[in-house]
Amino acid sequence: AAHGDDRWLGAGDDARPVTIGDNVWIGFDAVVMPGTVIGRGAVVSSRSVVSGEIPPYSVVVGNPGRVIRTLDADDTDVAQRQAFVEHLRPATRG
Repeated sequence: AAHGDDRWLGAGDDARPVTIGDNVWIGFDAVVMPGTVIGRGAVVSSRSVVSGEIPPYSVVVGNPGRVIRTLDADDTDVAQRQAFVEHLRPATRG
């Protein structure tokens, strides 16, 4: 079954661009199908298969990929600077 002719894209199939927004995380072994648009800040789980349009700041899992959660979209300049300052702060030892 792995070598069947129906498992491969033929030479006549149209290639469609994939669009991936800023700050997107795509997990190991995930498959992004042709023509997929992944919105800013989305997370695609490992081994998921995604197609179509993935909304911004959503978490997608499974085959076929489905949205299970929407993330907080706090990516303003102030929030980014605060996160950077916290990242640079030395860890306290207790």
